[in-house]
Amino acid sequence: MSSQLASVLVVDDEFALRNALRKSLMASGFAVEEARNGEEALNAVRLRPFDLVLLDINMPGIGGVEACRKIRSLTPQTGIVMVTVRDSENDKVNALEAGADDYVTKPFRLRELIARLRAVLRRTHSHETAEPLVLTAGELEIDLERRLLRRAGQPVHLAPKEFELLAFMMQNQGAPPTPNCCAPFGASNTGTNWNTCVPT
Repeated sequence: MSSQLASVLVVDDEFALRNALRKSLMASGFAVEEARNGEEALNAVRLRPFDLVLLDINMPGIGGVEACRKIRSLTPQTGIVMVTVRDSENDKVNALEAGADDYVTKPFRLRELIARLRAVLRRTHSHETAEPLVLTAGELEIDLERRLLRRAGQPVHLAPKEFELLAFMMQNQGAPPTPNCCAPFGASNTGTNWNTCVPT
């Protein structure tokens, strides 16, 4: 995903709940828009894509399950989380079969809801955010997740700044250096032989 805020469409016929969710989600780093019912939600997703839709299952007009099904057909990559006071197995199954990615029941804890939204966001946008966790260059192999470096299979210890600088260089192999590209690491480009920094 890009550095832009993840967008959420909150769909509920209760103004007080929409307002509370909007404020809480915005405070948690989401960009939020609202819809009062399924019809408004469908119009909104036709106008622009959303990363997430938080959708009440029990609304007048187009019900939440039918709205979910239509939203899913319009925007297959959007994450959909259903919200309802109902807790029956049939409702959950119907929502999931209509295309919902997750399901929470009122009353819910805000921290849990946000955690579920972020989990759905990770799953639905994994194709955009996935990057190699292990990079190689010549005999070097760097594990970004575990912060390990090996040379010819043997572990090499680096100070934190050294590791970050090497990771940066390996992630940008082949890119011409700019005058200040290493400034965040306290390094200078002056006099550096970039051809020997990272083996190819």
